[in-house]
Amino acid sequence: RSFAAATNPGWGADVLAGWLEDRDVPEGLVVDRDLRWLLVGQLARLGRIDGAAIDAEQARDNSSAGAELAAGARAARPTAEAKAEAWRLACETDEVTNSVQSAICVSFGQRGQDDVLAPYVEPYLAMVEDASALRGVWATKGEALRISAVRNLFPVPADREPFLARLDAWLADVDLSASLRRIVVERRADSLRALRCQQAA
Repeated sequence: RSFAAATNPGWGADVLAGWLEDRDVPEGLVVDRDLRWLLVGQLARLGRIDGAAIDAEQARDNSSAGAELAAGARAARPTAEAKAEAWRLACETDEVTNSVQSAICVSFGQRGQDDVLAPYVEPYLAMVEDASALRGVWATKGEALRISAVRNLFPVPADREPFLARLDAWLADVDLSASLRRIVVERRADSLRALRCQQAA
């Protein structure tokens, strides 16, 4: 599981794809339902599995958990189209269940996907404002979903300094509910710590 989560494009992705297809599986390793979904999610992150393959895996596991994991895998794909659809489902519609929405939010931001995630800084800030004011779709989404979106969709760009400057200027001007402001400030602190670690390395 650790190998799968740490794998980058290249030979490691080939290994994961082989395991999913029951090829070259290490002795004693059982590719059960949970491991299959882990492999699907990581291959989706790496751009090695498409929507049709995820649909096929969901058909293989026709359960509510399967629907959530499939939605997360679709959101993890490194394409502009996949991110746009994931954002729409998580932030602009009531088409999906609460658990599916949460799965999409958790899987949306992935390392190594800066190019396709960069356009979501401003939409994130607008989404937080709307969620705080209970505007649009957020008027009907419960507090748990607002919290999930604000926490899990927080941008983590490779170049953190310009983003943090933009975030600080926005925080100085925006009127947010106490609960959502606290989440944004906590995530800002996480991002600042990561930046300081990078600068010290």
